[in-house]
Amino acid sequence: MKYAALYYKNTENFGDDIQTYASLQYLKKIDYIIDRETIDDFVPDKKEYVAAILNGWYQHKKYNFPMSPYIYPKLVSMHFTSDDPYDIITTKKNYDYLDGFAKDVITKFGKVGCRDYGTLKVLQEKGYDCYFSGCLTLTIDNISKVEKKPYICLVDLDDKIVNYIKSITNLEVKVMTHEVNQVKYSKLSFDERMNRVKEYLTIYQNAQLVITNRLHVALPCLALKTNVVLVYYDCFKDRLETYKEYLNVYSEKEILKESIENLLKLKNPKKYLKIRENLKKECTDFINECENINLDTKKLPDIEFYKNYLIPKCNYMENIFLSGINEKKEHIKQMQKKIWDLEGTVKWYREDEIEKIKKFDELQNIVNELQDNINRRFINRVIRKAKSIFKR
Repeated sequence: MKYAALYYKNTENFGDDIQTYASLQYLKKIDYIIDRETIDDFVPDKKEYVAAILNGWYQHKKYNFPMSPYIYPKLVSMHFTSDDPYDIITTKKNYDYLDGFAKDVITKFGKVGCRDYGTLKVLQEKGYDCYFSGCLTLTIDNISKVEKKPYICLVDLDDKIVNYIKSITNLEVKVMTHEVNQVKYSKLSFDERMNRVKEYLTIYQNAQLVITNRLHVALPCLALKTNVVLVYYDCFKDRLETYKEYLNVYSEKEILKESIENLLKLKNPKKYLKIRENLKKECTDFINECENINLDTKKLPDIEFYKNYLIPKCNYMENIFLSGINEKKEHIKQMQKKIWDLEGTVKWYREDEIEKIKKFDELQNIVNELQDNINRRFINRVIRKAKSIFKR
């Protein structure tokens, strides 16, 4: 059996590579590297199945799902998103891409292991045979010998938390991020990227404490037995809620009141260990199965037909679709600009009208004052005339 590693080539989030690294622990070898965003384009060198662990986040380009027919998958630790970068006609989030053809393909390979309860609920409602597997990053093993050193890692935290932690500790504070430059990072080789994962995980492994709002910092730290705090925000509830019971969780307000002594005393909950044990067994069993299984390659499409006709045809239609979408996006952008310009003009006229009314009111007040003065003078003249008459 040949094996493939899945990764996201154009990622902006280093956590995607940590997901990939977690799956590499189980592969006997890497014969192919597949970009998950073009997972349907994969064609091996010859007509055969290629085993792959499909953990991770699916998917920006939903029209490229499900996977190529040549992939023999382990469906585990999967997260399906409703986000759609091409929601031009409607902003309604949905999981329609998991129906129909995609469901027919996926269900052929048995149960789907879901990374989180949100994904589990979606698949259950769609009639999938599925279960909560947890995240594969919980199975990451120590990178090297553990050497705890006097530093704390703060990963992708707000400046006020960073400044607060720095003010309450004498330990070295390493301020880190999982954000990467998409263009530059995509140019790195696969090996360079995986070596960078090792470097980061080694830093986390040897820290006294890690504080982060990133799930794919917190879960690997559990696996590496590094004490970790997850700073929880309600706006990320759909992704973080599942793991609140497995981690030491603080709100931003709570972390800004906590002492460094209490933070350093924290110990990770042990509840994740059952997930880790089950996932390790599942993935190991899958690889062992792949070494012994005899799959019928006659069911696979002809290599040349798939590579020279189906893929080019799909890519052609995709480009037409995206071209039309981008054209509409540009049209909408220009229309929005015109709307903003008109709104600005209307606002100016309203402000000008208000200013004119204000000036009119000021002039009216002056007129009224003059009229009052004129009236008073006239009345005074009449009174003086009357007095002079009566004196006679």
